[in-house]
Amino acid sequence: MYAAAILLRANREYRRAASRFRALSRTATGNAGFTLYGNYVFHREGCAMSQRTVIQRQRIGPAIRKLRRINDLTLDDLASQAGISASHLSRLERGQTLPSFTVLAQIAHVLGVSVDDFVQLELDVTALDAEFGDSLQQLGFSDDAKRELLAGSIELRRALMNTIRALAVAPTTNREAQDAALKAIAEHGLVDASRDLNRVIKKVGFSGVSFTRGLVWTLDTPGEQCYLIAVPGLIGHLGDNIVGTYHALAHGEAVDPQVSAAWSDGATSSLDINKRMIIQRTVLENFLRTGAWLRGGPVTEPERVAQIAQNLIDDVAAGEVVLAVTDVPLGDVNMLIQAEGDVVIESTKHRGSESERARLGIILRGRSASQAFAARYDELWNSLPADDRAAERVVAWIEQVAGVTAAG
Repeated sequence: MYAAAILLRANREYRRAASRFRALSRTATGNAGFTLYGNYVFHREGCAMSQRTVIQRQRIGPAIRKLRRINDLTLDDLASQAGISASHLSRLERGQTLPSFTVLAQIAHVLGVSVDDFVQLELDVTALDAEFGDSLQQLGFSDDAKRELLAGSIELRRALMNTIRALAVAPTTNREAQDAALKAIAEHGLVDASRDLNRVIKKVGFSGVSFTRGLVWTLDTPGEQCYLIAVPGLIGHLGDNIVGTYHALAHGEAVDPQVSAAWSDGATSSLDINKRMIIQRTVLENFLRTGAWLRGGPVTEPERVAQIAQNLIDDVAAGEVVLAVTDVPLGDVNMLIQAEGDVVIESTKHRGSESERARLGIILRGRSASQAFAARYDELWNSLPADDRAAERVVAWIEQVAGVTAAG
């Protein structure tokens, strides 16, 4: 009885899945620039052709392996329960062959999923490959390079496509989010607006690639820059390993090559531009004592920390950097305000899950936005205790914590 029920279910799933696969093989993702004919994928512009069976194997095989491991089954366990040999299952998982619909239905039953789940995977990844192939064409990749990349694992193709998408996004927050951020600042000021700003970031935050590109562009813009550093993060990073800090903050997300090049030459950690900085005392003190600018991030060597502290002391003493170090609560977002253009707002509050890894911050463009934030920044600056803003007090405190003294 039980065996008959399994066969009936497999037969129903077979017919349903077969119908969907036939429809898929006729015209898949045609709107994205690809059409499937038989066993081949042709780009409409005649540029890319790769065997469809190879691509299917790269989709279904890894999916079976992943589900098997999630279900804590060995290769022999799944093969035995699905009624196939372990060697055949191994070839399926490695993408060396494709399962029949009957075998796929048996495997799906053991894994507790529907054949439709595999069909949906086929549809989703076919759409991914259409977009990926079209992007590679636009980027000028050769046919051989495209074939090699399209034959990669699903994870590789998806990661590359996500990076291409992120690189294509202009680092500007949409108008609705910009209006919400400006409203929060107008109503509450910089510190008290943190909660509302975090809501905006959680809803529309940038990928790490787009966020850091906008950050570097802002840093490269001439003119006064105002920093509010309330929590450990990328903005205000004072150490050498800023790429490592980014990876810790963005969970290893890809870095824009242009940004990586800027970081490699130390451009974003220099202190030779006109800036005002308000830093939470605990954040700066933790860096000076431990070399860590981000919880769980890279640690700067003590000798380099001492050099950074010395440079900071000398710049503050010479008036090249105007710095306030305070115990006044500064909220839970970091901000960089460029007087003539951008506002970069960074949050490290929503980093707990994979689905939120891309919500790094928001970037507002335009003089009106920067002027509104700068006005609130001035209000906050003037409200701080005089000792927190006094250059000689700030220098003395850094000397005490870091164990270095001002030059001369």
